[in-house]
Amino acid sequence: MIDAHGISSDLSREAFTDALRRYVGHGKRWSVHALAEEAGLDARTVAAYRGGETAPSLANMLRLFAVLPPAFADEVLALSGLGGVKRLQGERADSLELNTNVTGLAAMIARHLSDDRRIDHTEEAEQEPAVRKLVEVCNGWLDRRQAAP
Repeated sequence: MIDAHGISSDLSREAFTDALRRYVGHGKRWSVHALAEEAGLDARTVAAYRGGETAPSLANMLRLFAVLPPAFADEVLALSGLGGVKRLQGERADSLELNTNVTGLAAMIARHLSDDRRIDHTEEAEQEPAVRKLVEVCNGWLDRRQAAP
């Protein structure tokens, strides 16, 4: 178990700086300037974070999390005993996505039934990826509904 009392500002800043240096700087995927531009921050601010001179506000940290790979957030959060960060963008199933998948599958089934009022093995093979996608979208939608307050 993590001792929350042992998580100091200095230790937090050090963990953040070490993680940022693994992803940002000369020879890395991100330059200070490119990251600053993508995150909507001043390059001097990002350089100060990388140099360990200061730590970001929560809003700026979230901006950096949004731009850098999830593994960066994992490294920062590991200090608190948390991990397993994954990017949600593109995975969130909202009502529109759910409706799109339902109606798309229904249209496909109607088209398959229109020729001889049955679904043959080639049509089943065509439907399978659409059914799997719909199940994935429905499960995500249900998970979010159950987690909602």
